[in-house]
Amino acid sequence: MQLDVKVMEECPNTYVEGLEYDLEDERKTVDFYPDIAEELNNPYIKEIFRRVAADGQNHAVWFLYYFIKNKRAEL
Repeated sequence: MQLDVKVMEECPNTYVEGLEYDLEDERKTVDFYPDIAEELNNPYIKEIFRRVAADGQNHAVWFLYYFIKNKRAEL
């Protein structure tokens, strides 16, 4: 099957803008995937969605770490 990929948003222009964008995206992911998991009946797939949410939370922590580290470097 051929995919039709379209860019929906502009990429951030700076490192900090990229971190902010990714942090917000991961926050949305962490909120979204558990909601999907609750609607599923298959325990295996449900657990995968829970793991993906936990993985997103881990990513958000790392993005926040780099964001704070960059802010401290600016001082």
